[in-house]
Parts: sequence; structure tokens; C-alpha cells
Amino acid sequence: MTFTSWQFGVFVAVVFVTYYLPPVKSFQVQWLVLASLVFYGYGQPELPPLLAIAVLGSLIIGFMSTGRFDSSMPRRQPAPFVQMPIEFGS
Repeated sequence: MTFTSWQFGVFVAVVFVTYYLPPVKSFQVQWLVLASLVFYGYGQPELPPLLAIAVLGSLIIGFMSTGRFDSSMPRRQPAPFVQMPIEFGS
């Protein structure tokens, strides 16, 4: 799906309208992740698993850096200077 195709126009319109529907307000981020998996998988079906792994890795690293996995730890601010190099492979 290219940015100049009519399929992309319909896809963006559906994603945009659904994003702002009241029932979707509680899971807008998940909706955008799902929409990106569909978008990237439309033309190259081998990309969604890689994108899903990257998203899950970012989620786990984000939870670990804020202490959300361990309820006994006090919540703290994320450490982007630690998280970003791990995510981007630097």
C-alpha cells in the first residue's frame, strides 16, 4: 500500500475515525499499533512479526525502567538515556 493509492486513503480515514470514537478512547495506543501492523503487513507480510517483536521489546524495557513489573518498587521516571540505546541497538 503506497501513500498515493486509494487503499491508503481509505485505510487512513478508517483508522482516523475509529481512533476518535468514544468506545476506543481507552485503547487508542493499541489501536494505532494494530493499524501499523496492518499497514506494514499489507505489502510485506514478513514485517509485522518483526514490528511486533520491536513493540513488545520496547514495552518490556519501558516497564522495567519505570519499575512497573515489581509492585514493591516505588514508581520512578523512565530513563530514556538507558532505554533508547537498548531499543535502537547502539
